[in-house]
Amino acid sequence: MKCPGCSGRLHAVRVQDMSLDVCGRCAGIWFDESELGRLIRASALNLETLDRKFEPTGEVEKVPEADRECPKCGGGLETYKYLYDSPVILDSCHNCGGIFVEDGELSAIAAVRTENDDPAESKAAAIILAGHLEQMVRQDKSRAVFLSRVAFYNRARGAAQFSPEATS
Repeated sequence: MKCPGCSGRLHAVRVQDMSLDVCGRCAGIWFDESELGRLIRASALNLETLDRKFEPTGEVEKVPEADRECPKCGGGLETYKYLYDSPVILDSCHNCGGIFVEDGELSAIAAVRTENDDPAESKAAAIILAGHLEQMVRQDKSRAVFLSRVAFYNRARGAAQFSPEATS
């Protein structure tokens, strides 16, 4: 298979229970559908170890992102951010679900995950979210009381408008 990053040759490498396709020139890695997700869920340490395991062989001419093709199905690759607010940009194939990761991007993903897994930050976010939820519940209760009063008023007014005494 041809590397989408530099047009070099991808060769199969066994990592855990997966067969990944690694470029011997640019050290890019092709992950078949769901392989990257499985590796990410395993541990951020695995990402960094794998990233350090393969090194580019000198200066490599990269294929422009707009011209990158899937090594599996030949479809065009599209870029996307690993997480909405992360600086990590990956290439994926919407036809077969594969993902191409350039040299250094696995370590960048690990850094983002480590940053996002900060327990103090997670606890603070949970407290803020709980506060927002409590506020929404209070607002919903206030709205419910208001709407029930409006409905009662409208029923009472409507009953008075259409009662026999009101029409005479």
